[in-house]
Amino acid sequence: MVFVTANSLAGGWRAGLASVFGVATGAYIHILAAAVGVSAIIATSELAYNAVRFGGAAYLAWIGFKFLTTKTAFGNVTAAAPKPLMIIFRQGVITNVMNPKAALFTLSFVPQFISPSHGPVWLQILILGVIICVIMILVELPIVLASGRLSERMAKSSNAGNLVGKAVGALLIGLAAYVALARRPV
Repeated sequence: MVFVTANSLAGGWRAGLASVFGVATGAYIHILAAAVGVSAIIATSELAYNAVRFGGAAYLAWIGFKFLTTKTAFGNVTAAAPKPLMIIFRQGVITNVMNPKAALFTLSFVPQFISPSHGPVWLQILILGVIICVIMILVELPIVLASGRLSERMAKSSNAGNLVGKAVGALLIGLAAYVALARRPV
């Protein structure tokens, strides 16, 4: 949600939607991984878990650094063009895929709702994944809309955009530190 809010504030509701759909796509990749057993490897292997955790933390820190070092476009005619939506979408996918807690959530949550007597397990996992992603999108849409409105208001202030860009960058770097320092759930 931090990633979605940050992009909605920095780039408006379109950037927020790109973030939401990117994160949801990343979540569905975890569902696909659970369906074929990759999530179980991440859950049981310290090395795999740490590789995903540190990779994800480094990626979030890099995005935060970019926010800190790039002047945002709010109220500044000479600023660089906003980030293309496809780049924001891709960042959302990578951010979610590189989140080991998302993989562990999928691994621990999904099996509770699977019953081998109701058909192929892999198909049940895929269907449940669609439901989870739809719920995720519906929960994050109000965040996008509220942040997008705030973004439009900030566009009227020449300094607000830069301040929010710096705050978003610091927030993402803080989130990266949290991910890097988080202990593995048992």
